[in-house]
Amino acid sequence: MVITDAGKNALGELVRVTRAQLGKERWDRKWRVVAFDIPEHLATLRDKVRRILKETGFVQLQQSVWVFPHECEELVQLVKTESHLTPHILYGVLERIEDEERLRKAFKL
Repeated sequence: MVITDAGKNALGELVRVTRAQLGKERWDRKWRVVAFDIPEHLATLRDKVRRILKETGFVQLQQSVWVFPHECEELVQLVKTESHLTPHILYGVLERIEDEERLRKAFKL
């Protein structure tokens, strides 16, 4: 499985737009969480997902759990569909999370 060229272009644009929210958008006090459990035989795709999240500005909360303070569902859905990893990636929105102060500092909120 690979990400198509059209998907790469769309992902690149969404990464740029989503990352631009940091420091510009007012925080709505909700955390967007991406969690994944991608099998070892798909390790190359797992690394790509991790790289996209880092480029976007997500903060790693645990091994395969990443957090972002602004709306990013469109980006996550595109990653899931383009990589064919929908069954392995979860997206959620939280109003509160433990150790929130560390995240607030990381995102300068």
